[in-house]
Amino acid sequence: MKLSNNLPEIEKASFICPYTDCRTLANQTWHNTFVQKLDYVPAVITSAQTLEAYISNLLSSTNLEPSKEKEFREKLEKMFNPFRIKRGNEERINAHATVYLKLTECFSCRRFAVWVGDKLVFPETTSRVINLENCPSTVIELVEEALSVEMNSPRAACTLLRVALERLLIEVDIGSGNLYKRLAALNLNETETLFKLCEFVRVSGNESAHAGELDLKNNRETVDTLFKCIERINERFISDLALANQVYDKIPDSKKRKT
Repeated sequence: MKLSNNLPEIEKASFICPYTDCRTLANQTWHNTFVQKLDYVPAVITSAQTLEAYISNLLSSTNLEPSKEKEFREKLEKMFNPFRIKRGNEERINAHATVYLKLTECFSCRRFAVWVGDKLVFPETTSRVINLENCPSTVIELVEEALSVEMNSPRAACTLLRVALERLLIEVDIGSGNLYKRLAALNLNETETLFKLCEFVRVSGNESAHAGELDLKNNRETVDTLFKCIERINERFISDLALANQVYDKIPDSKKRKT
């Protein structure tokens, strides 16, 4: 399974929402965009903080009763919500459709993502392709979550990939106890190369979760390496075994080696 299948992509009707606090595999509604020339310089709301300041300033100039003020605030918040679209019949305006600028609306969180051509430009997300053929769903969920946060928090991605490794070793029943003990058991039965890959994932994940010697706060190179390690570890424990069983089952029982 290639985990890019559910990532945001042009012309898809559903994908994993790029907002890190949503991350839901949901239907996406595509919207055209239009531009209209303005004869004035508009006030720009750039964040939730500036929106709150703008509303508070408006309210300070009124003498509304508390109950009315709450109602007025709710109306203002809806009016200036940056993810709001006016729906229904509207007056005809002198607006021009844009060709390359599109929006997708997540069915789950109702927020909008911005596309220029075939590129998702906001919010920032990954285009990484991870091949985890035959990987257990419990591991895939953790890797997908790491993919969804790696752009904003490489450190969080490192921690999630460490948990994914531990879950993978549990699924293939290697050793027992915590990850350190499971890797000790693995070291007795597997190649040194594979053990080193697993140790790198373990140590990087631990360092990202605790104050350690490695600075992983913005280290995308480490995250890149961790994803490659997870791919290789899955290939060894899951994909290779599945392929071996598949081809071995093609051998007639009468021809199989007697043990």
